[in-house]
Amino acid sequence: MKSIRPGDRVALKSAYTRKHGLPFDNRGHFVAVMAVKATGTVRDNPGEGRSLLVEWTPVDPPREWYFFTNMRTMWKVVSGKRWGTELLRFAFEDEPQDIDGFRNRPFWVASYGDRPQDADRFAWSTFYTAFADHPLAYRDDREPLISAIHELSKLQVPLSVQDRFADGSSGPLQDICPFTTFGLFNRGITNDNRRRIAKSLADSIGVTARLPESFEGIPVLDNRRSWFFPFANKRSADHIDVLWRVFSDALEYADSADSTSRQRFTDSFDAAFARPFVGSMLTIGLYWARSWHYPSLDGPSSSFITGEMRIDVDKRRLDGAAYLSLGRSSKRC
Repeated sequence: MKSIRPGDRVALKSAYTRKHGLPFDNRGHFVAVMAVKATGTVRDNPGEGRSLLVEWTPVDPPREWYFFTNMRTMWKVVSGKRWGTELLRFAFEDEPQDIDGFRNRPFWVASYGDRPQDADRFAWSTFYTAFADHPLAYRDDREPLISAIHELSKLQVPLSVQDRFADGSSGPLQDICPFTTFGLFNRGITNDNRRRIAKSLADSIGVTARLPESFEGIPVLDNRRSWFFPFANKRSADHIDVLWRVFSDALEYADSADSTSRQRFTDSFDAAFARPFVGSMLTIGLYWARSWHYPSLDGPSSSFITGEMRIDVDKRRLDGAAYLSLGRSSKRC
C-alpha cells in the first residue's frame, strides 16, 4: 500500500467462483472469476497504509476475467510476470481475454481444455496446480498455515508434525515449507486419508478445485522421511526460507518461462538441492506443484527415464540447468 505512487493505475475488483453461466464449457467445475468494476489513477497516497486518493472510472457492467485471480485485498500485478501483461491489458486497455488460450494452458487443460484424453489421464493435476497456487500467500506469515495443519489432528489421520527443538524438548511444528505441506497428503497412507487431509487443507487455505478421484501415478514420500528439512535442533536458520524461495521461483518460471525467471529458478534450485533432507526429493515436490512442467525423479520415474527414454541423469549431482534440460528432453520423447 505504501509503495503506491501518484500516477499508478489501480482497478477495483471482486473475486469469486462460479459454476454456471460461463462463456465456455467448464465441464461442471468451479471456475475462479474476477470482475473489474472500476479502473482509476492514483492522485495521492497519504502514506499511512490505509487509503488512497483515486480518480475512478466505473466499468458498467463489470468485465469478468477468468482463471488467474487473487482473493487478497491488495494485489500488485506486474507486466511480464506470470500472466500480468494480459491482465493489465484486459483491465486498462479493454483488450479481451484469450479464454481459449488460458483454458488450454497446462495448469487448466485437464478440467477446461480441448484435450480430454489428458483430462482423463491426469485429472488430479487440476487440484494439485490449484493447491500449489495458495501457500505463497503465507510465505511471510506462516502461522495461519501452521494452525491449519495442526487442526488436522482432529481428523484422526496419520500425520508427521512433531518437531524436536534445541533445548531437547519435542512439540508441534512451528514452521513448515510448501513441499512438506504437500507431503502431508502425498505419503504412504490410504487414499481415503489422503483425501481427508487434502480436503481439510484445501478448505483452510481457500482451494476450490475439486478433489481428485484417483491418486494414480502421483509419486509419494516414504512415511519415515516426509519432511524436506531436518528437525529444528539440527537445521540451519534459513533452510525453510530456501525452500519457500525455490517453490516461488518454480511457479513463476513455469508460468512465464522467461530468461530472468529461469535464472532465478536454477539458482534457487541449486541452493535447495544441496540442503540436507532435500536432494532429488525436490523434483517430486516440483512435480506436485506443476506436473505439466517439472519431471519427478522418484524411483519408478527415474527408471523409466534412464531405461526406456535412455536419458542419463545423476540424481546425486543434479543442478537446476540440468534439471530443466531433463524436462525438455522428456517432453521431446
